[in-house]
Amino acid sequence: MVQTKPVGVVAVLEMRLARREPLVAGAPPNKRLKRAGARKQGRIALPRRQRVFLAFLATVVGYSGSLRSASSGSRRDSAFPKATLQPGFYIAPWNDDYQTRWLLLHVNSKLDAVIYDAAEVTALCTLKIRGDSVGFTTDRLPFWQTGDRFTFSFLGRLTPTGMKGVLVMNGRPYQRRAFPTEFRYYSTDTKASHADSVLEGVYASIRMHRESGDLLGDELLVVKTREGFTAFYTDYEGVPVGPYPADTFSMRGDTIEITVPLFGPDRPVSKIFILHSSRPRSDSDTGTADDSSKAAYLAKNATVEELFRPPHPCAAQPSRGGQ
Repeated sequence: MVQTKPVGVVAVLEMRLARREPLVAGAPPNKRLKRAGARKQGRIALPRRQRVFLAFLATVVGYSGSLRSASSGSRRDSAFPKATLQPGFYIAPWNDDYQTRWLLLHVNSKLDAVIYDAAEVTALCTLKIRGDSVGFTTDRLPFWQTGDRFTFSFLGRLTPTGMKGVLVMNGRPYQRRAFPTEFRYYSTDTKASHADSVLEGVYASIRMHRESGDLLGDELLVVKTREGFTAFYTDYEGVPVGPYPADTFSMRGDTIEITVPLFGPDRPVSKIFILHSSRPRSDSDTGTADDSSKAAYLAKNATVEELFRPPHPCAAQPSRGGQ
């Protein structure tokens, strides 16, 4: 039986990073990405003409005039309140040739915006909207598989279902690479009942393998939208990857079943969770991320408001063409 123990996720990852340990156990630096993504969605080779076009878009995204740094206060005093971004969730995929990853943007009722990526909440440093054109820059985001930190710049346009455009990575492991993407919008249910509001929140059961130091387990963000409940799932198999949007969501009592695109849109995986307001069970039936046949017991760690409380002002410098 694998011996595990509860652990603070970000603290363990930062500790291993400080000791310069590989965050994917047993993988040398030049093989971490390949091994971490080998079981995920297959590679996608872009035609040369499309790569050239994306490189051009990367240059456009880096134009400093459209994405200048601003404090959260100045954001609210300038373009943000007049923007058409509505309170709720915007989630988008981006494919790095090894797997499809996801980026979640949350806008609260006060129009504060944050990014939720790989189990970490970070600030949105800039947001500019002119007509149907939209651009933003994130604070530093984690790439746990390699231990790198990077920022994303986005330039695109508003659509009836969210936003569509290009994400450009500023920093390693994919410096200046452009990722075409589309954000899907989930509206917040402002008239949710008290019982529904109590159910909303982030639930998790995360453990550290004593020998390898790998993080194993599940994290589930449950939210109420105007269309009903939905969830965003973060998978832990050594390091956190997510949040994946739930393709389907069903609930009976305290049991939730979802399907998520862990291996791509054509290979959805079913997950069953039993939610608790207190600490989850610590025996082996909490399983690992590979054991989807059993229900995993998850404890509520925070409300939506607590999870997405605006963090400290951005530490990242303004992005200038990926430099």
